[in-house]
Amino acid sequence: MASTVGPETAVRPANAGTARPAAQPWRRYLKDILWAARLTVSVVVLLIGRTWPSFRHQLLCVIILAVLVWPARSVRWGTLYNFFVIGFFFTFPIVGLQYFIEKILWAGRSPLLGSVLVAPLTEEIGKILPLVLLLAVGRLGFRNSYGACDLMLCGAALGAGFGLFEDSVRLMKSFPVPSSPGLLGIAVFPDSYGGFIGHSGSTALIGLSLGCLLYAVRWRRWLLPGIGGLLFASLWMMIDHGLSNYATHGSLRNWFFPVRWIWAMDRHGELSPYVFLILIGLTIAAERLLLWRILRGYPRLSTAGCMNFIRRPLRQGWGYPQLRAVVLRLRSLSLYVLTYRRLAFLLIHWKGDLPPNKTVFGPLMARYTGKVAISQMAVRQS
Repeated sequence: MASTVGPETAVRPANAGTARPAAQPWRRYLKDILWAARLTVSVVVLLIGRTWPSFRHQLLCVIILAVLVWPARSVRWGTLYNFFVIGFFFTFPIVGLQYFIEKILWAGRSPLLGSVLVAPLTEEIGKILPLVLLLAVGRLGFRNSYGACDLMLCGAALGAGFGLFEDSVRLMKSFPVPSSPGLLGIAVFPDSYGGFIGHSGSTALIGLSLGCLLYAVRWRRWLLPGIGGLLFASLWMMIDHGLSNYATHGSLRNWFFPVRWIWAMDRHGELSPYVFLILIGLTIAAERLLLWRILRGYPRLSTAGCMNFIRRPLRQGWGYPQLRAVVLRLRSLSLYVLTYRRLAFLLIHWKGDLPPNKTVFGPLMARYTGKVAISQMAVRQS
């Protein structure tokens, strides 16, 4: 096997030999345009949210989960922030649907039913809907080159965006004590309250079940358990959400048996964060094993080579240019690791029944192997 994963070892699409048309002039500035748009949208979100504490409060759950699942993560920070912004603006159709049902169809006669039934149904389905649509369309490799932990983080970012909108409407500057386990004194799910794991946590759990469903689609015999897990996770979060809202209005004796049973087994929502953390740990272990099995035949950069790559600019001094070069090299190594993992997830989801050149996997494999090769050559030649 070649010592470096490079363009010559990459799987090329069928039309790789044909010349590509010249890029349009505006494409040179596409990255700058996207970064400017992201910055503009971020400023708009902060202005609409009106409170910096709420912005920090909602993003904290995404950051904590992203750090926890680093051993199996391949999604980038920028992608997570994009989902956060999408979740914020996708709140408008959800709120519009709630207004139509509660104020127009029911004429405002059942506020309690709206809080207990309409809000959990529309919010738990609507928050995860952008990710479901993206997976259904299959663009940008989301369906094939991400793991369950990655989709969990995307779901957490969508839920955080929804939570920011909800806090901004209420002008919240202080928050209830989280009903969540903590790490080093910091709650893992900081927006949890009253037995509900929070918007970020609930959407993250549904996203995790979506990722497991994609694995079940790969191995057909697990398809029914995967669908059942997704439906159960969604129902579980809806019940926790609805009954945490109802807990302030009266007893639960009028609810039918399955709802009361799930609520009692969950100890009024207190067990949800712990069960979720156990599921995250199991998923990290399983995906690390899959990554090791897929990538064990591929060459990797040595730890000594990476450390030498990082320290080399500092041999010329400790000025701003040298420190900036170190930061950029750390970033490039991080992207190298994430890209290698995306290549592994792509190989995991590829069924092998058809050559990659005849499927959507070919261009993605060529893209990822090319990026990995460039990173490896940059480190070795530095």
